[in-house]
Amino acid sequence: AVVSTQSTGENSIQSQDVMIDWLRRKLRKTTDEGSAEELKQQIKDHENKEKFVMKTIDAVGADLLGSPEAVNNLKKVSLAIRHPGCNEAVMKEFFAACNCRIQDNPYITKYLATLSKLCNMFSADIIVKTVGKYCYEQ
Repeated sequence: AVVSTQSTGENSIQSQDVMIDWLRRKLRKTTDEGSAEELKQQIKDHENKEKFVMKTIDAVGADLLGSPEAVNNLKKVSLAIRHPGCNEAVMKEFFAACNCRIQDNPYITKYLATLSKLCNMFSADIIVKTVGKYCYEQ
């Protein structure tokens, strides 16, 4: 979903990116140096988490599919959840093993479809094991 920011005269952004965008806007408006440093750290932490999630999911996919190119091709496939039990088990493991919560990091949702798509190709056990390999060994 795209969130309109027309009232502020800025470009539209994806709804998953609202939190980071909001922090950046708040940083631009702050005049307090202490608050600015705190906001910069929050932005950096969120950006680092997003990069970690993206790299981890790509690594899990490449491990299972055999190459980064195969992961890129999988990303182009429409999402269809055919194995909801697998999807549930994989997401639960990913959030626990990788120390992620959508409530704290809503911008990661744009990367989760890759894990869901893997459930159409592999069993939950295989995906969960691979997720654990990349998250617990970080």
